[in-house]
Amino acid sequence: MPVAVEGDHVSATLEFDDPDVARHLGSKPETERDEELVTAARIGILCIQRASNIADAEMIRRLLTETTAQISSALHETASTTRDGLGTAMDQFRERLLAQLGTEDGKVLAPVRHHTERAAAAIQAQLENVLKTFADHLDPTRETSSLGRALRGVHAMLDPNRTDSAPAAVQRTVAAMTAPDGDLVRAVRAAVDEAVQDVRRQVAEILRALGAQQREEELTEATPIKGAAYEEELAAALAERWSHHASNVTLDHVGGDNRSGDILLTFQDDATNRSIVVVVEAKDDQQRRGQKRLHDEIARAMMERGASAGVFIGKTRDALGASSDWYEGDSEHGPWVATTHEMRDLAIRWVVARRRLRDLSSAAIDAGAMAEKAQRIKTALQNVTTVRRNLTQATNALDDMQKEIAAALGELEQAIQHGLQGNTVA
Repeated sequence: MPVAVEGDHVSATLEFDDPDVARHLGSKPETERDEELVTAARIGILCIQRASNIADAEMIRRLLTETTAQISSALHETASTTRDGLGTAMDQFRERLLAQLGTEDGKVLAPVRHHTERAAAAIQAQLENVLKTFADHLDPTRETSSLGRALRGVHAMLDPNRTDSAPAAVQRTVAAMTAPDGDLVRAVRAAVDEAVQDVRRQVAEILRALGAQQREEELTEATPIKGAAYEEELAAALAERWSHHASNVTLDHVGGDNRSGDILLTFQDDATNRSIVVVVEAKDDQQRRGQKRLHDEIARAMMERGASAGVFIGKTRDALGASSDWYEGDSEHGPWVATTHEMRDLAIRWVVARRRLRDLSSAAIDAGAMAEKAQRIKTALQNVTTVRRNLTQATNALDDMQKEIAAALGELEQAIQHGLQGNTVA
């Protein structure tokens, strides 16, 4: 893994195994991993430098202490050895001369004796000056000597307990850099801010869009004038078709209480003394609901109204998803259909038939025949949806298909009714 350094620029190609590093970088988007690794390297270098400075200071203090002791011992030994050796040599030299030549006053070597004694005294004086100089300036064990004062200053400079020492200055520098408003934190924060700037902008746009959608929905719920008008129109149409022409069907317009479900149709079955309640949800908007949202809204309406089947009717296709104008499904409360205003009666007859088939699932009736009729109806409904989506001018074909569906529904209802009667007699 070569690492090149040119001035303040570092370039490297890294490849190593480390689960912690891999897991941390793996949690970041691929576009942010390079900057994340550079940031981690900067922080790691600062920590290594701090640890290295403390270790170097401790090593220097230990080496100075050992060196001071060695210097002091060596100087003492050298001074003592030098003084004793010179004195002994001068005494031996003088004694040999005196023994051979004689040094009494008036003899030949008397001047030599006097010069030797003066030389020994001068050497002794110089040696005393040297020892005094050593004691005043070079003795590390004395705090008053120059070397002692210098060593004491070095010790003080390396003492981490002193506020003016080098370790304390390093600690203050690191603390200042890593403080909440320090240079390192500001640099990291700036790098992070730059990295997440695009993400923040996208999140802000999403939040603005969600806020606009929520405000639109709240405004729609707070001003239901358009929806209420269509509810009245649909209730009148359903009353004309069902409650006015069928003695066993009652209609209740309940949409004024601001709860899910606008119209309730109750179908009373005299043969079994049972009733089927169909809740109708009317919408005049352009929210383009898909299968999941339609299921949730109709299921909520059936639960709110205690209904056993549900129909969602949009005044136009804009209230439904873009792919079809006929959706159907089952919830825990019963079957449901979502369609447009033109196919409202077929949708109601379809969910009532499916509800009756479900209630008779355990009865001894010809389930195969009824399933075949139901499949005919479903196929015809799919054909209606296809024709309505692709051939907007095929009005006559649509009418024929709707008549076919109505006839098939009539046959299915008669078959169910016969099954109910036969099951009741049995």
